[in-house]
Amino acid sequence: DLFFDAPWVAKAERIAADDALARLLAWQRAHTSRQVLGTEVAFTVDVEAGGEPISLRGSVDRLELDGDRLKIIDFKTSRQAPPAARVVTHEQLGLYQLAAQQGAFDDLAPGVRSVADAELVFLRVQDGEAPWPKVLRQSSLDDVPHPGGEHLDHPTWVHARLAEAARIVRRGEFPAIA
Repeated sequence: DLFFDAPWVAKAERIAADDALARLLAWQRAHTSRQVLGTEVAFTVDVEAGGEPISLRGSVDRLELDGDRLKIIDFKTSRQAPPAARVVTHEQLGLYQLAAQQGAFDDLAPGVRSVADAELVFLRVQDGEAPWPKVLRQSSLDDVPHPGGEHLDHPTWVHARLAEAARIVRRGEFPAIA
């Protein structure tokens, strides 16, 4: 049961949770061709960005083998999906893809470091008339390392973002920006 101060909120949230679960099950039934390697798969991997060593740690909601490529699936429970254009450089998916390219999942798929398109699956958002959730895709880092032709001085757009983040953190100054 879901507990909230107002009974009507609890009932509405219970209905939303049941609907999200039904969408997840429909989505899973529609994607039986891919091999599930794991869920909540923890990883730690070292990468280099901008000449700096960076350690990435996290966990992916679902890791699949799609042909000969790793596929990252991230489930979201937000009430709205962002515009598809924002997913092109969605940092979380990008970092997961980079981790996969760097061997973070070698224990589950030895030698497989090529990545397929990654997906954000919005469980609380129905995809039109279909019974499954809204799915937004991010192009594979292998196929589109520089969307929009930016950051060509780095191996991928993710490396560029990591290098910038590392530079800010190492500088130790965090000015407030309105």
